[in-house]
Amino acid sequence: MSQTQCSTKGKRYTHLDGIKRGQIEALQKEKRTQEYIAGFIGVSQSTVSRELVRNSVVQLDSELIEHHRYFADAAQRQALERQSRSGARMKCLQSSETIKQIEDDVLIRKWSPDASVGRMERLGGRRAGITARTFYNYVELGLVRVKPIDLAQKTRRKNKAHRVQTKMREIGTRIDLRPSSVESREEFGHWEIDGVIGKASDRTELMTLVERKTRNVIVMKLESRTQAAVVKALYTLEREFKGDFPIVFKSITSDNGSEFLNFREMEKSHYKNRRTRTKVYYAHPYCASERGSNENCNGLLRRFIPKGKSIDTIPEYRIRLITTWLNTLPRKILGYRTAQEAFNDELAAIRMGWGGAAQSG
Repeated sequence: MSQTQCSTKGKRYTHLDGIKRGQIEALQKEKRTQEYIAGFIGVSQSTVSRELVRNSVVQLDSELIEHHRYFADAAQRQALERQSRSGARMKCLQSSETIKQIEDDVLIRKWSPDASVGRMERLGGRRAGITARTFYNYVELGLVRVKPIDLAQKTRRKNKAHRVQTKMREIGTRIDLRPSSVESREEFGHWEIDGVIGKASDRTELMTLVERKTRNVIVMKLESRTQAAVVKALYTLEREFKGDFPIVFKSITSDNGSEFLNFREMEKSHYKNRRTRTKVYYAHPYCASERGSNENCNGLLRRFIPKGKSIDTIPEYRIRLITTWLNTLPRKILGYRTAQEAFNDELAAIRMGWGGAAQSG
């Protein structure tokens, strides 16, 4: 039988405020008893007793004898100080080692807080003790070494103007004819390609290739901003990957940049025993979302090579370092694996005859 009515009243506790403490001080000066004071201000006698013990101050008279005196303003100040020290400690104090690791990852490795937290949890097999959202809050409050300016995406995001799609030039194979397995990223070996320029007067440019499933990045410095330079770079990759090339590079999706319009030479293999090198698809004009992985890659690349910086003067070793950073950045979409780890898993699956169906783990 359950009880539906209860006449027992729970105790309600309230803190003394400045007004009641002023009344205590005044009544004490009148030599009133604790019982009288408690009844006058509407609290229990034990509350008054504890208040006088906790918040009285010690004074010395002319004979250096200690006397306990109660002052309302001093008692209120001491009570507020104790309240500020009470309660749960902030996570930044409890997780100082974790905070330092995230700070180092953001400031030194140029990772995002989310990538740092996710990677720690993946490698450690347990929660990091702090979330990326909490760390962002600490940044806003100025509690950590990381400042808002250190978070690249936070300071660069902006709304983009909507552009009306125009009719596509009749070049090569349109993206509409690309297989659904490419769109869904279920199949390994489909890439997005783009060019990154520095100064308008530069002779060279960077060619970026991003594998859609693993987000692995290839960055190559072209000798010139021409179709011939793009074809030559693809030939270099074909020689590097040798027999794996037809499986690793099943298709490439490009924008309508002039250097990528020679689809016949891009698709044509230089090996006599191989009819085609790869299949090239072209996205619609002004539809960067159709090559989202590549656009995201270029955004990360711009952290190191901002617009207006000459690419002609960037040495090859610097480009290799940037490429390594891109491929060793933990990705949330990959379960905080790196693109390099995911790409190597797919390659291993291909070479072991699994058809590229590596586990995402």
